[in-house]
Amino acid sequence: MKKYLVLQAMSFHPGVVLGLEPSQAAIRAHALEKKGKNTYVVKSRVEFKAGEIVYSPSALPKDHAESLEPVDSKRAVPSAEAQEQARIAAAAEAQEQARIAAAAKAAAGNGDSTGGSDDVGNSTSQGNGGAAD
Repeated sequence: MKKYLVLQAMSFHPGVVLGLEPSQAAIRAHALEKKGKNTYVVKSRVEFKAGEIVYSPSALPKDHAESLEPVDSKRAVPSAEAQEQARIAAAAEAQEQARIAAAAKAAAGNGDSTGGSDDVGNSTSQGNGGAAD
């Protein structure tokens, strides 16, 4: 199998055959069907983070070219450029996750967008408060 380094977060769709480490397969077991030793067929979309290693018995689709770099079996580590791309992609992904978490926390702290209270404790609901029209 050919070895690939994931450069940026990406996903594989059903039907793709992948070689994975047992730890990688365990967390994605719901989306994989075991085909052989450390070989799996994707049943439903699976995602991988930058820096992970995946194996493929055949050439991968061209749309994955920017997300994966072949790792030469003679070379113990990926190229410096690939490592830098993976580091940048991982940092950007972490920053996005932090932004989403902060937005969710802010939304949870402020209640929903249709109501709340003003500075003196009065309801600011957008409804008519039960008053008749």
